[in-house]
Amino acid sequence: MKTNKILIFSLLIANVFALCYLLFLGYHNSLLLDDYGFITSIKERGYAFIKDMYYNWQGRFGFLAISCTVYKTAILLDNLLPITILQLLIGYGCFYLLIQHVFNRLNKGFILLISVTAVHLGILGLLEFCTFYWICTSPYIILIFITALLIYAVFNTKLNIYIAIPLILFSSFIVGGGLETYTPIVILSLGIVFLYRLLQNGWKSIFSQRLDRQLVAVLLLLSVFFLFQIIAPGNKVRMSVDSQVQATGLTLILKTGSALIKFLFAVGSKLLYFIAAFPLFYWIGYCLQQKKVVISCKYASKKYFIISCFLLLLFLYTGLLPQIYVYAGYLIPSLRPYSYTSFVMVAFFGYWGVLSGYRQHHKKVLFTTVLVSCLCIIGVSSWRMHRDFRSAAAYHEAIENRFEQIQKLKKEGYEGIAYIEPVRIENEQLSLYSRSWNFVRKIFDRKQDEDGLLQSGFPYEKFSLSAENPGDWRNQFLKKYFDVQFDILSVE
Repeated sequence: MKTNKILIFSLLIANVFALCYLLFLGYHNSLLLDDYGFITSIKERGYAFIKDMYYNWQGRFGFLAISCTVYKTAILLDNLLPITILQLLIGYGCFYLLIQHVFNRLNKGFILLISVTAVHLGILGLLEFCTFYWICTSPYIILIFITALLIYAVFNTKLNIYIAIPLILFSSFIVGGGLETYTPIVILSLGIVFLYRLLQNGWKSIFSQRLDRQLVAVLLLLSVFFLFQIIAPGNKVRMSVDSQVQATGLTLILKTGSALIKFLFAVGSKLLYFIAAFPLFYWIGYCLQQKKVVISCKYASKKYFIISCFLLLLFLYTGLLPQIYVYAGYLIPSLRPYSYTSFVMVAFFGYWGVLSGYRQHHKKVLFTTVLVSCLCIIGVSSWRMHRDFRSAAAYHEAIENRFEQIQKLKKEGYEGIAYIEPVRIENEQLSLYSRSWNFVRKIFDRKQDEDGLLQSGFPYEKFSLSAENPGDWRNQFLKKYFDVQFDILSVE
């Protein structure tokens, strides 16, 4: 009992550190790039903005539905900190429902604490951390949380049918219209579960169980919504603007393999956050064993661990295929669409943590590993606070000063071109991870002329007022947002 209290207290402290870090950055967050255009359009058009984008730019109607809701909330509250809080609360709630359903014999307060920690680890381990704070890209994260809600609604056959149906319809609409690189992964994963159950139960009895009926319904819904996402007229518009030579056949396979190597390097840079999940779920497995809850350890051997690692690689490879097909390059154009990877990695280590804790249930191992995990979360959060707090506050202040300058010119009735000094980050250096990736990249892509990965430890996307000429779309967004007639350009 004393051991549990010490561990719970340690985990609470670890989550407080992580939460303070996330909320501080949320408090100093600012609108960036596309946000200015989106928020102005949504003020004018409301949810009709989804239709406009569907016909004129892209088919991600589920993603855009989240965007509209987030932007409307930002407009209503006139502050971005509530957006951070809202994202976290959605994550806590969805993960709690799913994890509590799987481990329903354990204390609900304990499961809530584990759920909060899993969300924090998934966010801190994002391959592009700024995704969480850039309002334009925050739906990438919320989409993952709604997927957890969908899985909960499908697999919880004890859930009241009048609650389950609306949850399934809502989450299927959002996930099905989410992302062309994400929705197929969800369909494939649920499809494999359905085929496994089909092989186990046979055709005759497959629809006799509610779970199987719900699986079929969700697969059909996701497929239909995904089809509507793909055939959107806006996709052709965007592809014509952002045209690329598409890779096919053997070229696609080889280039995706090359991209996977670099992708694994990116995942490896966040490995500490994923490993930290193992002891926490080891704790769950230990508690299940103590309560004499029977779970299957059929797939807990070294053989199945190796198989699971291979399947994880295959999963990541499959996720890369669509983007490599479109861009036909060895480099991954953006890591943002793969934000789900950090949560998949937390789930992977969590799965093996539960099985290890259940089979071995060593109290000393439990105490030591969980304590080390908590200390790691505290240590990393403290280090990131030290690294980011001052620069984040200065960055926010610099943007606000530039906004005040624009408002002042507006009141004076200024005409012409307003030259705004770009926001600069003092003493910024490439992270060790970035320098290492660029070194590896030169080995594999010696003919490439790009600068390579230029990621720093800075927590936000580093663009705000960066228009280079009057025709620049950034200038048009800013003019529309501030409702001014003069152009807003950056001085280099």
